[in-house]
Amino acid sequence: MDRTLRSPLLASQVSRLKPTGLLCWGWMKELVYSEKLETRDAMLVRILDAADYIRNSQAKLLRATRAVHNRAAACVAAGGGIFEDQL
Repeated sequence: MDRTLRSPLLASQVSRLKPTGLLCWGWMKELVYSEKLETRDAMLVRILDAADYIRNSQAKLLRATRAVHNRAAACVAAGGGIFEDQL
């Protein structure tokens, strides 16, 4: 399946996402494309199921967003230098 963004509108919306939005976008894509889809209806069902799964995984989402915040704070504290060893 071709996973490129074909819609300029969709591409512009994705490019404006904040880090947490990109996290959710990536998580959703991972869930939706976990298996090959054959029909449009299967895709719609998978998208809705993925949205429900993410919505019901608030603890996991909170941990992930905290991790993004912690990494950004570590990067700032390191002056934009190497910081992974401090996490």
